[in-house]
Amino acid sequence: MQATFHEINYYNNQAIDLGPKTVTLPFHRVSARALIVRRGDGAILGVRHGPTRMAALPGGGVDDGESPAQALRRELIEEGFTLIGADEGWEERFGVDYYAGYKELNFWFLITVDDAQMTPNPEIFAYQWVPQGENPWYPGMGALILLLVKKYLPDYAR
Repeated sequence: MQATFHEINYYNNQAIDLGPKTVTLPFHRVSARALIVRRGDGAILGVRHGPTRMAALPGGGVDDGESPAQALRRELIEEGFTLIGADEGWEERFGVDYYAGYKELNFWFLITVDDAQMTPNPEIFAYQWVPQGENPWYPGMGALILLLVKKYLPDYAR
């Protein structure tokens, strides 16, 4: 995967334009995930993609030309979610990690809501509100979720 960006360095508080750069990145995919926290009880919205699958967070891959936040908005619509009372500013509140198993860079956007509704969708087998003390998540995801909530939404950490 390659990325093109406009490089700007700073020296003595002055911006120095170094022009466009293209770099080869060590991953194959970029994804955007919604870590949705319900205000009333701090529960996390999880989805299952099949009857025997573990829980994951809503979201998916970033398409060409999209920002991670734009991709997440699209994915939530595609997966049939309506967020009720979503907080402002969530697009600027995210954690990033890398999963070597899929060579995937993940953006984890933290969103507080009053509630969420889901329209039936063939991509999603089921969704559920998961109390922070439970761990139905894919391996490693539960610990990351709790860490991100504690770091970015400490008032909702349980």
